[in-house]
Amino acid sequence: MPPRGFPVARGRAHLRNCLEKLKVLVPLGPETSRHTTLGLLTKAKRFIKIGQLALDGDEQFAANLLVYV
Repeated sequence: MPPRGFPVARGRAHLRNCLEKLKVLVPLGPETSRHTTLGLLTKAKRFIKIGQLALDGDEQFAANLLVYV
């Protein structure tokens, strides 16, 4: 029988793995050497929004937003 905290630990490990993959996909910028989970998720959300705007045909607006990522 696994220890009581086993599912929680496995979930945390999975979350950590997903966040590491997200760091590779999202341009983070050089402002800090260590990024928080909230900061990473916020930048990923903004990055996705900019991508959606570019796909919708608003490239100029997306390019202006990209400066702030």
